[in-house]
Amino acid sequence: MKLLNRLYLKPNELLPSYLHRLANGNGYRNIQTLMKLLGEELVNTRVPSKRLFFGDFDTEKLASLVNQPHQQIESRQLIKHGATRFSYMEQNFLAKAFDFTYLKVCPHCYSEVSTFNFLNSLKMKSCCTKHRCSLLSINPDNGKKLSWSTHHLKTELPEWVKDIPAREITEQEFLLNQHIEHLWEQQPSSIYPVLNNLNLSELIDVCSFLSHFHLRAFPTHQDSDTPFLIAHDYLCDWPNKFYELLDYFQKHPMRMKGLTGIRNCYRDLYDDLCSIENSQSDGYRLLKKAFDQFIQSHFSNGNFNSKITLIDSDILSSRAFVNQTQAMAVLDIPVSKFKVLLRESFLKPKTVLKNGDAMYARTDINTLKTRLERCLSLEGAAKLLDLSQYRLRLLINGGIIKPLLKPTKANRDWLIEKEELESFVKRLVSCAQLKVTKSNKHQVKQFQFFGVDFLELVKQMLGGQIAYTYNPLKRSPMAFKQFIPVRSMREQPDPEWLSPAEACTFLEVNKNVVYELLKKDFIKGKKKSVKRTARPVLHIHKSSAIEFKNAYQLRHQIHEPERYTVVHGKSVDGFMINLYQRI
Repeated sequence: MKLLNRLYLKPNELLPSYLHRLANGNGYRNIQTLMKLLGEELVNTRVPSKRLFFGDFDTEKLASLVNQPHQQIESRQLIKHGATRFSYMEQNFLAKAFDFTYLKVCPHCYSEVSTFNFLNSLKMKSCCTKHRCSLLSINPDNGKKLSWSTHHLKTELPEWVKDIPAREITEQEFLLNQHIEHLWEQQPSSIYPVLNNLNLSELIDVCSFLSHFHLRAFPTHQDSDTPFLIAHDYLCDWPNKFYELLDYFQKHPMRMKGLTGIRNCYRDLYDDLCSIENSQSDGYRLLKKAFDQFIQSHFSNGNFNSKITLIDSDILSSRAFVNQTQAMAVLDIPVSKFKVLLRESFLKPKTVLKNGDAMYARTDINTLKTRLERCLSLEGAAKLLDLSQYRLRLLINGGIIKPLLKPTKANRDWLIEKEELESFVKRLVSCAQLKVTKSNKHQVKQFQFFGVDFLELVKQMLGGQIAYTYNPLKRSPMAFKQFIPVRSMREQPDPEWLSPAEACTFLEVNKNVVYELLKKDFIKGKKKSVKRTARPVLHIHKSSAIEFKNAYQLRHQIHEPERYTVVHGKSVDGFMINLYQRI
């Protein structure tokens, strides 16, 4: 038996559309009658539409009825690829993204080509950008959904065009549908730059994934007429919008039995991303890459262990948040030192998990590690400055050098940053005033004898009260001995006291006579500190020298000897020189 009206297959036409044209062309109300001719036993009035798409009926008999090669009929059926996908146009499409039962059709396109475009079976396809109209999916006569069992579709569709309710197509809806149509027609599209290298099946993978888990997080959005449009917002703000969704599931885990971890937060999402069937899709690779980046830089709700095998080990080893054990491994310190860092507030947890584990930011850990690597103990810092530990502690207690960590009742460690020591040396270099000379090269210890302690000395050097030289040492560029404080040699004259040299001039005698006069108590003296030497020097009270000069005359001072008599001398009392008084 042959059909009276044997039609040829049109380009890219699938079997359900072809059977629909055959039924209309041969006067049948719908496909059911044609299916009975093919020997199919229908259990009800519904057409087994999914079987039609995949050729699960007697296609050889259909080829005989239409008098066409069987291979040509077989080429227009979808081919199953695994449990969740099918192959068409050399692409592997996700089956759940298509509606094989109900129809969506653009009446204008149908009136032009008289075929049903398989692209309209895509759930996320909602309008025709060519005619700027919504796809018709409801029978205006009875309010039921259009299906492959609907009677007289060919004759009714032109009439229904007048009754289609007007619906404004938003810009987001238009752009998403336009991008889908461009990919279907294998035309380039720049609407979503992040998807530039993806084909239609991979776009469907991405949009189905995003819309599914968005509705999982926000079920109230399911009431929308176009729930798939949320994918547009994700693609326009990629990956930030996706990160917001992942962060939502981090705070509201999918799995309620567990406490922490990836599978606790992202159980179904994680399984979908890492399934074997989806691993060949570039769309899922895009999603997986963004997911891995989020895990690496934002995920803080769990620890990773060796059982996590579906995430790259490099990502796990460089993730932004780590627990205490991982933090100690990065810092290379024992638990006792780690507790000291926590107690001294050098490190604070970013979050505390439900199981009590604290999570720390890797950036904080790395910053602290770099800081600790530049720290020295008290012994190391003293060796670097070429000072004793006692003197270094004086500088620390005086606030000149500020340590990172000082010993307390709960801690016995010193930590001094090298930058702090370098800053101290730079301050000394900038304040140096004098050049190195032979006269001031060995005068550092003098200040100890004048009652100036080491801390006060350094403070006065930095404050400009004490001048000092800077003699750079290539082998010890941080040594304090490069800076030589210089004590001034010049003394301000003291009106009440005379030095031995000044007394010699004043009394017109040599030093031996001055000391003899002091010994015989003719003049008064006292030891006083001076700047030229560390030891006290004997000084003569000026008033006693004046009294002596008024009371006695020396031989070279007498012009009329007959008027003077010797009162002290070698011949009188054994005194060193002769002293005269007026008669």
